[in-house]
Amino acid sequence: MRRLCLHHAAGIAHFAFKANNRNASEEKTTIETLRQLAEHDANLGPWQQLARGILPHLNDLQRVMLLPSSNASGGLPSSMECAEKAVEVFTNLIRNQIGADRNITVETVLPAADFENFHQVMDQLERAIRRCASHFALSDMVIDVTGGQKTTSIAGALTTLDKRELNLQYVPTGPAAKRGPKGYRVSTPTFDG
Repeated sequence: MRRLCLHHAAGIAHFAFKANNRNASEEKTTIETLRQLAEHDANLGPWQQLARGILPHLNDLQRVMLLPSSNASGGLPSSMECAEKAVEVFTNLIRNQIGADRNITVETVLPAADFENFHQVMDQLERAIRRCASHFALSDMVIDVTGGQKTTSIAGALTTLDKRELNLQYVPTGPAAKRGPKGYRVSTPTFDG
């Protein structure tokens, strides 16, 4: 079942999202900007949580790196199967939100990881960090574990323990999701001896 359609009109990409629940009508919601997707009242699928995670960072954001899975989950295909579409959608939603004069790169980190395999997820995170480290300080990076399986959340948390300057964020579900992501940075207390 397709949950997203892409339409180009008047030079702006419009996306039609279908609500992500069994009781929803077949009617689709037209979305043009990242904010519209993030703040929409209906549950428009997992990409909505990603939009909510990106939105607060738009003023300073330069790059979004998507880490796709190689395995299907909950009757849905692997995120690798729609990674190319995700790059296109988020590139356009962000551009529609901030204007074409500022460029934010949206890309995937390949190869995709089996999200049930902790070591593959850790390797994928490390590849993403290495790709960004030549352009950005660790303190300027955020690992968002929203929508992932427990292994991705654990890998994200452990990566921030290993690299203390990294930030970890999670977008809650339900009504709390509209308040935006919760951010975490690990700090270790010091004791005066």
